[in-house]
Amino acid sequence: MTPPHLTGSAVDLLDGRPVHVRSSRRNGCCGGSAAIPLAEAGAPDHTDDLVRFDVGGTIVYVDPDVRGGPSWTIDTDGFARWRRLVVLGLDVTPVSEPAEQSAQPST
Repeated sequence: MTPPHLTGSAVDLLDGRPVHVRSSRRNGCCGGSAAIPLAEAGAPDHTDDLVRFDVGGTIVYVDPDVRGGPSWTIDTDGFARWRRLVVLGLDVTPVSEPAEQSAQPST
């Protein structure tokens, strides 16, 4: 995995804090779910199995189920105090459905 690029806006929003990139499960409106990459300001509780990057003085922790391409970016979206971190150019290992939900009834 290559280190991310942090935009100036992301660096300003983080203000010296580390960032944790992980997968987050989202449910669809018509059923099903997908895992998306999510960036959160602050260090995770446990860093033992995480990939760690130092990007210009900002520490970036990445969960192992997040796969980076040749180029990925942590940026912001929103306006003024409603800004949030976003991750661009990453994939997440597919979330497996629990056995009881994925089992089909026999006929």
